[in-house]
Amino acid sequence: MLSLVNWRREIFEIYSDIRRESNGKTAWEKWRVKREELFKHHPESPTFNIKSIPGSYAQPILYPYNPNFCLSSQYKVLESSEILELITDDNSITRIQPFLKTTNLFEKLNIELTIFKILGYGGGLFLPFFDKGCFSNGENYEGGRYLIDTIKGADLGECKENELRLDFNFSYNPSCSYNSKWTCPIIKHYNIIPVLIDAGEKKPIEVL
Repeated sequence: MLSLVNWRREIFEIYSDIRRESNGKTAWEKWRVKREELFKHHPESPTFNIKSIPGSYAQPILYPYNPNFCLSSQYKVLESSEILELITDDNSITRIQPFLKTTNLFEKLNIELTIFKILGYGGGLFLPFFDKGCFSNGENYEGGRYLIDTIKGADLGECKENELRLDFNFSYNPSCSYNSKWTCPIIKHYNIIPVLIDAGEKKPIEVL
């Protein structure tokens, strides 16, 4: 448990550094380097393998930084919407609800994105998505990727008031893409982006 607490503390600190950095590529370089170190050395790494030599766990595979997907968007609040129930790692149920809708991404992505509100203790925001690379044996994980998950510390913040920072270079795979011991929420029928997002993490080469 203390090891898990330490992992989460490290992730929160990484994203805190990102929010303080105004240059997107510089922030991404910090994110990339620090996460690679965590994945390589930390016992809570999604790529941890008891048979591996400590310090040699597999690291994320990333696209080069792509400024075309360093985006931000204003948003509107969704007044009423369905509540979705997700099964998580310990077989408990997490309830989420569509909460925000972007308002100026259609020209770039051919879609507006839904950001979910996590209901219950802790709360928070959650933004999962699929893109063209998740299908037809593309380079991205078929279960989709995450961009925001404030419970886990993944929070890019706002560029200015009422404008979310949505830089897809920071998109990452759910833990289940690396290790079958994890159960990750996969939300179908939302945020299916019909273009290739060649930014952020690619799918792992090998799944444990």
